Amino acid sequence: FEKLLNEGYDVNTVLKNGRTALLHSVYNQNALFAYLLIQKGADSALKDPDGKTALDVAVELQQTRIELMLNPDKQAELQRQLIFKIAEDGDNVDPDVKSLLSSGVNPNFAVTAEMAQAITLPEDADVVIEGETPLTLALKMKSLATGGLVNWADPGFEINLVDVNLPNASSEMPLTLAKKNKGPKAQKIIEDLMNKNAVETPPTPPAPAVTEENP
Repeated sequence: FEKLLNEGYDVNTVLKNGRTALLHSVYNQNALFAYLLIQKGADSALKDPDGKTALDVAVELQQTRIELMLNPDKQAELQRQLIFKIAEDGDNVDPDVKSLLSSGVNPNFAVTAEMAQAITLPEDADVVIEGETPLTLALKMKSLATGGLVNWADPGFEINLVDVNLPNASSEMPLTLAKKNKGPKAQKIIEDLMNKNAVETPPTPPAPAVTEENP
């Protein structure tokens, strides 16, 4: 299915049953397929033959994870809470992070300037929070949340995510950051990252197509 998406399948095609692939994934309570479709631009406003949108169906079937994917305001609030818990790094940070991930928060994001302004880091934290992903922030702070992020995030978690388009964004991959930390827990995190295909070199963006205007 993911291969079809990468090959240019129109995610908003209406199937024989009158539902789009997104609606079909919500009816089948498949959060991962719903996530992949949303990432590829699936239109959540399209309705099924009964006049229901994907969000309507998610609410009706009590699919909290999918509902959050389709509700940007709720998702943004949960992402803010996730960053706050990592920055706070209290004794209960692992259960708190696990609870947030289980509720459907999408950890594939980088901290915006607005979000950063609302977060207070410990005085001894030598980290610029803006531009960091939850994982790179946890690694730089040697946070107890790191193991939770690596192991509890769903299969849609992009383990090699860095957002180089943001100012102050981490220029190092999560695996590189992990190798800078010491101790048994650090080694376990490195092993977990490698088991999830973490790499130290960012993927090379595709070269621009050659055209007559751009030889």
